[in-house]
This record gives sequence, C-alpha cells and structure tokens, in this order.
Amino acid sequence: MNKSKRLILTGSILLFIGLLLAFFSNYYNLQVMGKTSLGVGIFAPPENSAEWNRKETLRKISDISFYFGIFITAVGIALQTAGSLTSK
Repeated sequence: MNKSKRLILTGSILLFIGLLLAFFSNYYNLQVMGKTSLGVGIFAPPENSAEWNRKETLRKISDISFYFGIFITAVGIALQTAGSLTSK
C-alpha cells in the first residue's frame, strides 16, 4: 500500500472516530438535559448536590467529546485531502 492510500485510509478512520464522538456527545448532552428536550419545564437541582455534580460531569464529558470530535474530524479531512493530492 502506497503513501497516498495510507493517508486516505487513516483519514477515513479518523472521520469515523469523529462521527462516533459526535454520537457520544449527543448522548451525554441528552443525559444532562433530561426531559427538557421534550418540552417539559423542569427545575435545576440544588447547587452542589449529588445530582448537580453528576450533571456537571456529564456536561463536561459532552463538551470534551464534542470538541475532540471536531479536532479528529478536521485531522481526518486534512489527511484525506493530502492523500488525494499525492496520488497523482
């Protein structure tokens, strides 16, 4: 396998990982929002309670996986572009 095909394959794998991280981010975001996404108004848990801390942790996981997924996707796009340009 030559260099261009390896770049394209690596970029494709990174794009797939970026897609999975987007799904994980969405899942954790739904865990944080709860029934609010259904249009039901709910009150926030008391600050510094166990439920508050759980939701804060889930929100941080959601944010980290979202931004890391964007970074991985950008690297995958760059690798695929570099692979397609070097194949000629």
